Amino acid sequence: MLVFGLIENYWLFDLGLRSAAVKYSAHYRATGETAKINELINTGVVYFSFVALVLFGISLVLSRHVDRVFQVSPEYRAPFAFLIALVGTSWAFGMIFNIFTACLEGFQRFELSTRIAISATVVRVAGTAVLLFLGYGLIALGFLVVASQVFGYALSILALRRVFPEQRFSLRMARLAMFKQMIAYGVHTLTSGVATQLLNQAAPLLIGHFRPAAYVGYFSLPVRLLQYTGDAVDRVGLITSSSAAELVAKEERDAIPRLGMYVNRYCLTLFLPLAVFLLFYGRELIRVWIRKPDFVAMSAPLVPVLLIGTTLAIAGQVNSSSILYGMARHRGYARGLLVEGIALATALYFVVPRFGIMGAAWATSVLMVLDRGIFTPWLLCRHLDFSFGRYMRSIYLRPMLAAAPAAVFAYVLKATALPGDNLIQVLAAGAAIAAVYYPLAFFLCVDSQHRPLVVHWIARRSKKLAPA
Repeated sequence: MLVFGLIENYWLFDLGLRSAAVKYSAHYRATGETAKINELINTGVVYFSFVALVLFGISLVLSRHVDRVFQVSPEYRAPFAFLIALVGTSWAFGMIFNIFTACLEGFQRFELSTRIAISATVVRVAGTAVLLFLGYGLIALGFLVVASQVFGYALSILALRRVFPEQRFSLRMARLAMFKQMIAYGVHTLTSGVATQLLNQAAPLLIGHFRPAAYVGYFSLPVRLLQYTGDAVDRVGLITSSSAAELVAKEERDAIPRLGMYVNRYCLTLFLPLAVFLLFYGRELIRVWIRKPDFVAMSAPLVPVLLIGTTLAIAGQVNSSSILYGMARHRGYARGLLVEGIALATALYFVVPRFGIMGAAWATSVLMVLDRGIFTPWLLCRHLDFSFGRYMRSIYLRPMLAAAPAAVFAYVLKATALPGDNLIQVLAAGAAIAAVYYPLAFFLCVDSQHRPLVVHWIARRSKKLAPA
């Protein structure tokens, strides 16, 4: 966690060019300007190649001195330094290939980018299980992470060549004017990038500074658990960004509020049964998964607190910020995110020594709701000249009404039939909660004109799974 907490700061050198690549590849695709797309790709490759060399040098320097900042046990100092060099080098040169993934998203070929992400994740997860089973340690896991990243990079290049056969690599296609255009858009993304790094890394780094390194793991476990359960929601945000950019290019701004209300509501609808499950069975899940009493005692109480912010600010509003990016109106959002990041880092500096990781969880969740859960949708509504109250009601009211019976059912289920004593019970409880929630949500949350689409999608998937 400490290694990746440090190395993820490398994305600050992105300067917002990745988000600019998503925005302008979607725009030029809508307007049919193929030459501009090639300028975009080659300009990005040239810039990121230069950045990769700089970050490679930084990684080597960091690996020699970074162990002095953190309370790392003597037996782990050498692996810690080696992992900084290894992972830092991989991420540095991986920035070159990020431009290809960005263009895939801009072209709205999410079936390809998602398959690539799934494939790289499967390689990493399966490889991790094998290496741990065989008794390997941190160094081997570091090599595995790098290998899975390289695998994903290669797939991204091949996928873009398939989608955009007109792609050409040439230094002559890199343009200073294109770089300036990308920077002008990306400068506000850079601000949000700095803020995101503060939000993601302030807690692990400050906890690692004030508390023993084990507390970083206690805090990061529920954070990662919620990140993974909400990953599907985050990926939907990629769709809304490029869709909003295309609507702006076609001058169809009236459709944008509906895009935000529907997609945010459906993301929240998908996430809420997971939220109900974690609210009632989060402690049991950690107990049967980690099987260490210290993690149950330290990590489990954080789940309900962090769940508040994740549900209201991430699951319910991630697409509002994505739409602002697609509209190129993300300056206010970036500044709000920076204020949230600075406020969080400041709060953690005083909270962690006094209240530990529980105080860190409350500070994280409250600030998340205030900024991304309330300020961001208000900002979007202001740019669209749309009612903030109507926007928020359309997103939250129906999913919350559908979740109420599921929460009552989960409470009764845990008290009677499935207390969560083993993994089978925990999984069965999750399935039962979903079985109660989703049929009700289908009629209450899904718009009547969209229900046939859902039925058709389920039928099509069922036919693919059925024998010929």
